[in-house]
Amino acid sequence: MKDEEKNCYNLHLRISRSLRNEPFKLRKDFNDFENDLKYDYIKRLVVFFNKYNYINVEDFFKAPYVMYKDEKYFSLDYFLTQKAVKAYYLYNLYLQNLQPDSNEQLEFIKKSLKFILDYCKKENIKIDDYITYKEKDSLIYSWVLHIKEHKICIYVLFNFPNFQYILYNIPKDEQELFLSEIINSYATFKMRYNSSKYAKTFIFQGFKKLKNIC
Repeated sequence: MKDEEKNCYNLHLRISRSLRNEPFKLRKDFNDFENDLKYDYIKRLVVFFNKYNYINVEDFFKAPYVMYKDEKYFSLDYFLTQKAVKAYYLYNLYLQNLQPDSNEQLEFIKKSLKFILDYCKKENIKIDDYITYKEKDSLIYSWVLHIKEHKICIYVLFNFPNFQYILYNIPKDEQELFLSEIINSYATFKMRYNSSKYAKTFIFQGFKKLKNIC
């Protein structure tokens, strides 16, 4: 049994138990697990996550518990359905629309900053160049795809002085395809960012640290 399959099983175990305030112990012994009916679900889930590698697996398992609070438990086979994909989509909309100072949004901001740092290191670019960077043979700004794939939140982009100019000068067809929700609610997001008590300062200080590292 592959390590990524073991990790997938234990991640589902941890989230399903912890979000129901139940104790749990990660499984260490996977001998004969390949004969368990659950193994087929795990194999198929790992293939799915590898195919759509932009999915945050932890958030994927967490999503239905947040969006459908009346349901007590979501088994492994549930996460192979379109209902699970819809729950993940709704969860990301929910995250996007949280107030910037909420605990969940601040955690998302933290993850976004780490993602930008790792991405800039991988592409060997400066942090300040992230907002205008396009990968080789791509006509689309990388951050546009990162927003679409829920790898970063909108609030971290406000730290770039030229973000608004870049956003509104993206071709209309790209705006409609990738950024319609951002464009339609831009004023609201910007107002929340400017009036935030913690998020704006957290992001500013975060980028200072990123620039020192990268």
